[in-house]
Amino acid sequence: MSRATAAALASVSLFAAYAKYYQSFQNGFIDLLSSMADRKSLSGLPGGLQEDYTGIRPLDQFMTACNVFFWPVFQGGLPTLSLYGVAFASAMVPMWLVIVVETHQRRRPLAALVVVAFVAGPLIQGLGPGLVMPAILAFMSVSTHAKRLPFRSDLGSFPLSIILGYILPLSLAALAAPAVIAYDTKQQIIALWQGWPLYTSLLMGISRWLTHAQSPQPPQLKVACVFAFACSTAGHLAFLCVNALGGYPNDPTRLAGIDSRRVYLPPAPWRETQVTSLEAGVLRFLQWDYTLSALAMLFWTVAVYYRATRRRNRRSPRVLLMGRVVVGTIFLGPCSVAIVLYWETIAFLADKGRNEL
Repeated sequence: MSRATAAALASVSLFAAYAKYYQSFQNGFIDLLSSMADRKSLSGLPGGLQEDYTGIRPLDQFMTACNVFFWPVFQGGLPTLSLYGVAFASAMVPMWLVIVVETHQRRRPLAALVVVAFVAGPLIQGLGPGLVMPAILAFMSVSTHAKRLPFRSDLGSFPLSIILGYILPLSLAALAAPAVIAYDTKQQIIALWQGWPLYTSLLMGISRWLTHAQSPQPPQLKVACVFAFACSTAGHLAFLCVNALGGYPNDPTRLAGIDSRRVYLPPAPWRETQVTSLEAGVLRFLQWDYTLSALAMLFWTVAVYYRATRRRNRRSPRVLLMGRVVVGTIFLGPCSVAIVLYWETIAFLADKGRNEL
């Protein structure tokens, strides 16, 4: 079952490369991004693009590209797009928690910190979770029976590290420009936010050093899971409720080539059309990123939950589990359901005295 799960997740990752990048070249989105960067232009702000951040040219080029891409999401000119970004950003919290916990239980503390902060984090932020999350989870699936080490990070600090290293810069970047902050300052904050995997990992590492955490006490892990669930659910419900109520009365979404009634899921690849605006291209890209990463996360947690509890639930039909997943995904969000199943799996294994997923 582990190999089948890994193969399915690897297929999702390969499909993400096609849906996100190949189709973005085909529909003109990549060309649109490149032309705006060449003109030093941001959406709605001609000639206002900042290009110097660190003095390291490759890093500055990456941050410049991130500003071109994320500007319409953070600036809020299209509330539907910005709210979709909030739902996606909140869903990253449970995804990141799973990566943190699983990585630290497979490696020594320093090695785990390096992998999370300097490998998994930059890959997710640079290539997108839609491509990277399925690949990471596929690797975890084939190594599920590897020896799991005592957890030596402070999970109790996970909520605070996410608030300070992820949510705070995200919130600052969402401040309106130029009404609240200057255009240059907003771009610098967006660029700074790209390093959130490093910030959150270092904050957890510092907390471990100060508190000398040696093992994940169940309350700490439960608090981290509850926090991740709350973040993901809040973002999903906000997006769901606003769109269910008809969206924003003066949202100029249609002018950007976006149909607010079809904002939940990406368009089918065989129904691709040319991108008519940067906003439409960004939404399509985020839709695939969110959909595929959340699908991979949900699929992996369902697989490990079923594998861990199948003997206990032998008399319970799989239909009940699938019903939980479907209903929960609609009303709470896929990553909220995934983190609940993940916690239930760990709690079940702990009760049985087992230490493997």
